[in-house]
Amino acid sequence: MRPEQALAVVFPEIVASWHPQKNGVHTPWNTSAKNSLVAHWRCAAGHEWSETVAGRTGMPAWKRGDRGACRICAGHVVVTAFTCGHSALVETRSSRPDRVCPACRRKATAQAEQQKPARRESARIAYAATEKQAKLMLAGIEVPDSLPPPLVEAWRSMALTQIRRALVAEGEFGKTGAAGTVKRQARLALAELPPTAERLRAAVEDRTPITVLGKAHWPLGWLHLLGHGQTTPEMDFMAVEALEGWLRTGLTAVAGPLPQERYDTATITKVVTGLVAAWADAQPRRFRRDRWLVYRELTIPMTPGGASRYGRLDVVVTRPHQADMVIEIDSTNNPRSVEKLRFAHAAGAVPVWIRWHSGALHQHPGIPVIDLREPDPTDD
Repeated sequence: MRPEQALAVVFPEIVASWHPQKNGVHTPWNTSAKNSLVAHWRCAAGHEWSETVAGRTGMPAWKRGDRGACRICAGHVVVTAFTCGHSALVETRSSRPDRVCPACRRKATAQAEQQKPARRESARIAYAATEKQAKLMLAGIEVPDSLPPPLVEAWRSMALTQIRRALVAEGEFGKTGAAGTVKRQARLALAELPPTAERLRAAVEDRTPITVLGKAHWPLGWLHLLGHGQTTPEMDFMAVEALEGWLRTGLTAVAGPLPQERYDTATITKVVTGLVAAWADAQPRRFRRDRWLVYRELTIPMTPGGASRYGRLDVVVTRPHQADMVIEIDSTNNPRSVEKLRFAHAAGAVPVWIRWHSGALHQHPGIPVIDLREPDPTDD
């Protein structure tokens, strides 16, 4: 430290509050002005406290231009008597005499953290024991026969989980009436199913997903299912060809030549999905509302492969004044993807199947395929 960097030289107004006995060998003349040393201080009124040198030399608003001000004399902190019987210096704005002191709060927080594993295990055991009671409560809610079975299954699964959690909250944490409240909420959620055509058309107009039972759904799929769908669009081969060129160039630029030899399925799928999003974002636009919007993993109201639950779309690209593009990305010939793409086409979207990795490529009428498969080394 150079002499001109000493605290006594840079901030002489601080020297008067330097504690003369408690700082050992440290003095304002051998300590730099921006030192992280935790020093002891005492004001002219006799208030004592510990603070870093760098903190003491700062100029927060409460000092009101007086660098050497005492935080107690300035009213920034006050001595507060708490309900636990302890007194402590706290900031005036945080002074809460109706609570326990900060030290007791920290102790209580530490104890709660230690008890978390035991309470979590207790809650897990309690949750496992609530299934029968939750099903009895759920059986008291009449389900309309007109609802699609997969939608009823999704509602039942969500409601059952929430009721079981509420039963645990009642038994383990004393939250009286939680299960009854959740049951009423489940009944209200059921009454809103399926989504109305008005809500769906508004979502299509805004080019946003619609939330059904807490999950994002593709609104055009629901309009089609409920008989309000749009006409089947013509294939947009120009957009498909542009996307294919972007993907071929981008896949090599991002992951290198023949990346499928070096990366697993999840990594390549993530890269391809990111490239699709980048392609959509790169489309020319005059106004912000003209952006092409990209959504991932939207639920589609159909059950591919005879499943009991609705499927999900890999990527949906919404385009202003043009049909949506629904894109599935697969490393193999996945029949479920073909089913979803056929449904999407019937609902008014342009289907695109991106196939990568290797293996035979099965063509399907009405579904354009972007072939990113690696060349077979056994071919001549």
